[in-house]
Amino acid sequence: MKQRIEDKWYGTKQVEDHCVIVGEPGTNYLSHLTVERGTGASIANELCEAMEEMEITDKIVAVGANSTAVNTGRKGGATHLLECKLGHPLHCFVCSLHLNELPFRHLCQKLIGPTQSPNLWKGPIGKLLSSCEHLPVSKTGFQAITDDNTLPDIDFDEISCDQGIPVQDNGSNTKWHNQ
Repeated sequence: MKQRIEDKWYGTKQVEDHCVIVGEPGTNYLSHLTVERGTGASIANELCEAMEEMEITDKIVAVGANSTAVNTGRKGGATHLLECKLGHPLHCFVCSLHLNELPFRHLCQKLIGPTQSPNLWKGPIGKLLSSCEHLPVSKTGFQAITDDNTLPDIDFDEISCDQGIPVQDNGSNTKWHNQ
C-alpha cells in the first residue's frame, strides 16, 4: 500500500493475521477471517465470535498455528485465551518449520559465519559457497549426480520406516514398503 505525503510516495505496512477454520476429518473449509490487530486477545476474540456464529464452539478440539508468542504465549497467547473462552483445553499443533527456524538459523550462522551482505558470508565455510561448484569432488567415493548417471537402487529392507514408502493395504491400513 502506498501513501502520498506532499510530493513523495511512501510504502506503508499493514499487519494482518489470516485465520482459516476447517473441519476434520477431510479438511472441510468452514470459514476464514482477517484480524487487523495482531494480538493474542484480538485473534482469540475474533475466532471465538466466528465459531459462536457457526455454533461449533463445543466441537473445537484443536488449533494449529505457527510458534510465535502471539499464538502460543502461556498467558496472552491466542491459543491459551481461546481455551479460556471455550472453557476447555485444546490440542495445539505448532508448525514444525517455524519451530525449527530459529535453531537452524543459529546453527547456520555458527557453521557458515555471519552475513556480510545479502549474498556474501564472512565465515570460512561461507566464503567457499560462492565458488562451491568449482571445488574438487571428494576422494572418498562421492560422485556428482548428472544427467548421465542415475540414483542407485535402494534395498527397502535396509532402511527404517521413516525412510520407507507408504503403501495402502486393502485400502484401509497404511503399511511401509520395507515392513
